[in-house]
Amino acid sequence: PGPAERLRLSSQLQRFAPTSGERNAGIWTTEGGSIEAQDSAITGFHNGVYASNTAYAECDRCHIVNSTDSGVVADGASVEATGAIVTGSAGWAYAALHQGTMRLGNPSAGASGNALGTFSVEPAGTNPKNGVPYLASGMVIFE
Repeated sequence: PGPAERLRLSSQLQRFAPTSGERNAGIWTTEGGSIEAQDSAITGFHNGVYASNTAYAECDRCHIVNSTDSGVVADGASVEATGAIVTGSAGWAYAALHQGTMRLGNPSAGASGNALGTFSVEPAGTNPKNGVPYLASGMVIFE
């Protein structure tokens, strides 16, 4: 599929563990792309779900385990997750940065053992390299 086409993964994702030191994501979409996954197991990647640069990712009832950084990341993109379980990440369970947004259903119930905690939202600021201001990232949480 092209970068803006939708891809739905409804069956369990299975993939071998990443090579040591490799920075990759179990589910990754960028540049306006879109991906949906349900009931999927994502284990041992740098990030379990990573959406960047205006992309959209949805991961419902996914199990994201032992990420070497944060489990679910919205980096200038949008992520929706309901009933996801994020455990054992070396970073945050959920991180929104670079004006990324998240809509999370019942995230606290399935988040445990993440080294930095459950939620991280980047505040508004100014880019130190070029002086351009940027808006805060956002997170909507419903139980």
